[in-house]
Amino acid sequence: SRKADIQFTKVDAGDTAKKLKGAEFTLYTDENAATPWHREGSTDDVTVTSNGAGLVEFTDLPYNTKTGTTYYIKETKAPDGYVTNGTIYAATIAADGTVS
Repeated sequence: SRKADIQFTKVDAGDTAKKLKGAEFTLYTDENAATPWHREGSTDDVTVTSNGAGLVEFTDLPYNTKTGTTYYIKETKAPDGYVTNGTIYAATIAADGTVS
């Protein structure tokens, strides 16, 4: 199967120029973020923590080359001094591998 990456930058809601390190995000299979997505053969949740530039990068995600695949992302741990925003984000890898 083909694979693609999903990337975004975590910023301060009040100052979007401020990139935030240490925010943890988890990947889910459903829009309610009730079921964590697991890599084939694994029972581990897939989590990524934002780096010093605020970058969050989920890599090598399989997708359906006929219909595309949608993943759901939720902040599961906030950086020090912040609270999680509770928003569930949808990221779709289209059949051609483009991400939106």
